[in-house]
Amino acid sequence: MGIYSRDYLRDDRRGWSGAASWGTPGCKWIIVANIVVFVLQLVITHPTEVIFGDQVFVRQTSVVTEALALDPSRVLHGEIWRLVTYSFCHEAGGGFPWHILFNMLFVGWWGTTLERMYGTREFVLFYLTAALAAGLAFLGLSFLQGDPTPAIGASGAVMAIMALYAIFYPREEILLFFFLRVQIRFLVLGYLIYDLYPVLQSF
Repeated sequence: MGIYSRDYLRDDRRGWSGAASWGTPGCKWIIVANIVVFVLQLVITHPTEVIFGDQVFVRQTSVVTEALALDPSRVLHGEIWRLVTYSFCHEAGGGFPWHILFNMLFVGWWGTTLERMYGTREFVLFYLTAALAAGLAFLGLSFLQGDPTPAIGASGAVMAIMALYAIFYPREEILLFFFLRVQIRFLVLGYLIYDLYPVLQSF
């Protein structure tokens, strides 16, 4: 899909600064869209009663999350947009928003390089297709395990970006936790194992 796919035009040791130069329109669109949806998740809520034992608690539930999350039962009732829209939602509960922060940092760090290689249209299509594939995989596991819990988060699409980047620049190194030098290919492998471990445990 472009001249960069040829081995003799690829540089596996470009350096971290090349990956971190932000500014491509597709990555900006993805990041802004996720941030906007996240803010809407926080501000558009309604009270919901939660029964815990003999006590009834009232908590604020996000209307946006309810409308966009990947809910297996609602997908079966025709709400197929959830197979993609879930990837624009993130955990909006209490505490620091680490979920969206790291996902969007990864999009900016590695997605920018890929977008420059493939072009904005193809990169955004790749991102959305990866989100759809991850959504379908989650749906299949949900039915297999009989677990109706909805899913949110861009982790599936972000993992696809990381994996594709590692294919092109497997030996590029980053400083993990600011002191441990790790090659991208090992970072992606570790992240994949970490992400899939709960799934493998459930079998």
